[in-house]
Amino acid sequence: MEIDIKSHCTICDNRIYDFQTGAICGLTNEAPNFSQKCKYIKPEKKLEEKIVEVHTKLKLVTKTKTDTISHFIFFTILNILIVTVYYFLVTYDMYNGYVPGIRFVIVGSLCLLGIAIGPIHKYRRDYKIAKNNKERLDALLKIYKLDYEVSVDIINEAHGDYDVEKQVKIFRVG
Repeated sequence: MEIDIKSHCTICDNRIYDFQTGAICGLTNEAPNFSQKCKYIKPEKKLEEKIVEVHTKLKLVTKTKTDTISHFIFFTILNILIVTVYYFLVTYDMYNGYVPGIRFVIVGSLCLLGIAIGPIHKYRRDYKIAKNNKERLDALLKIYKLDYEVSVDIINEAHGDYDVEKQVKIFRVG
């Protein structure tokens, strides 16, 4: 996995952000300029914040999995129920030779399928992004021979606002 040079700065406490030039090193006052790893990196508070951010987003996405599946099942069953009821009503009244409202049933059925499938796509997209962010962070920390243990609990979640109870332990490996 290719790691962007500026991603090293996202976990460094020496980073200073300037709106004109972007991220610069607080020690050298220059843009990051190294090949594999930075010799000035100081991964402490910003690293802990990044770990909590990545794991919180991943946990928030995984919390929505059962709701997403339930949503899909409900609207799929509702769709099947509407089409089945319509089918039996039409076959019961078949002697007329006219099938009333078939267009409305087809359009309604397709709309319900869209409502059923939309959240599945959103969940898969959000999960892929959150997992990718975690893998990038882990790969970055592997360069600096760092690892971590994290416990993130989301409490008081309401309307997109939430409080996080966290415990992070960062340690060197190897």
